Amino acid sequence: MHASPQVTAAQVLDAGRRAEADGRVDYAVQFYRHLADNHASEPEGQIAREALSRLKRFSEKNAPGTNGQKRAVPPPLRTFSHNDATKSSTIASRSSRRPIRLAPVGRGNTPRVVEVSEFGPAYVVGRLIAHGFAVTGTILILAGLIAAAIAAFLPAEAAAKLPVWLVTQHPFVGLIAAFLGIGLIFSGQIARAVFDMAEASRELAAIERARIEQANV
Repeated sequence: MHASPQVTAAQVLDAGRRAEADGRVDYAVQFYRHLADNHASEPEGQIAREALSRLKRFSEKNAPGTNGQKRAVPPPLRTFSHNDATKSSTIASRSSRRPIRLAPVGRGNTPRVVEVSEFGPAYVVGRLIAHGFAVTGTILILAGLIAAAIAAFLPAEAAAKLPVWLVTQHPFVGLIAAFLGIGLIFSGQIARAVFDMAEASRELAAIERARIEQANV
């Protein structure tokens, strides 16, 4: 024999609110009446008594007899809360009444928590190389722009005194170095993005593998 699951007053109140919101007033009245009779000293019992009074006033106001119109559904409580994990079971009353029938509110299975070990740093060498590309590219851009500016604005007399092999004698060399630096920065960013995607794929695969292993337990 399996022991019947214990249902708290808060869960009964939530089930009543759900039944009332779905238009199943009969179920809601049973829930509220159970709370008012068996949990009178608790906050849920006070809320249930207020709900019963409100439903009674509403039913008297919308009693049948006005041209056979269909009775409207009372508005839900303002403090309505949605609990994902709810239990559907039979609550035995402490009095001589029959057990209350819980309205079906969906499956009450508590989701399992998948335990996955922490992931350490991955692709450290590749990330360092990508970072080095970015730093080298930045240095090349700055050096190329400075060399191009010096070659463009250096007086002819001063330029004639410099060795021929110096970069300042060739303005286009500085621009080429700047464009090369831009290419290195772009390559470093692409490499870092590839490593991030690879690490994310590895983590997703590990999570899915742990989920499958736990489901087979």
